[in-house]
Amino acid sequence: MTQELQPKKSISLTVIALSIICIILAASTIGALTLYRPDEELIDEKDQTIETLNEQISLLTNQVGILLANQSQASSSQSEIAYLNGQLTTLGNDYTALQSTYATAQKHIRLEFSEQLYNSTVHQKREDKTSIYKSDNDLAYAGYLLVEATSNSTTAYVQLTYNYVYDNKYIPVDYIVPIEKDHQIILPLLPSKFELFVGNNNAEDDNKVSAIVTLYY
Repeated sequence: MTQELQPKKSISLTVIALSIICIILAASTIGALTLYRPDEELIDEKDQTIETLNEQISLLTNQVGILLANQSQASSSQSEIAYLNGQLTTLGNDYTALQSTYATAQKHIRLEFSEQLYNSTVHQKREDKTSIYKSDNDLAYAGYLLVEATSNSTTAYVQLTYNYVYDNKYIPVDYIVPIEKDHQIILPLLPSKFELFVGNNNAEDDNKVSAIVTLYY
């Protein structure tokens, strides 16, 4: 019986040894799993954080792109606004100039501008004619000459001559008006160069003419 019991003891020890080894391996496996699981969860958590940050970075990048586009558009709009303001200023200046030109033209239409051309006395011999004023340039506007003259002769006169250009043709104009006592002479004048004379048709006596000539235009 003793010989039969020994193999049993040997088998039991083997089983016990294997059981202990299994327990140690299981414990090791459980321990490894226990240690590994928090690391895996941490990695997952960090992966989620990284993914969230990437989404935020993408969103911010898009916002930056939109801001840059808006800034570029705003810069372009500011340039356009500056250009339009410049045009507005130019138009304002042009309008002011036109208003001034219009006001000046209205004054010319009403013949409100005047300039004294002559104020003196001429002594003439019998049947003589004297030029008292000759323009150097064409008169820019139509107007008239006001001649206030006195003479000791009843045959004295005022003469205005000029050539008016119409349709590329010169049209001679010649006014001769006698000087009467206390008489103002008005002579129409078109844009042109002109010359004004005083004369005496008396064949016997000398003549003295005092004249004040004013141009209205």
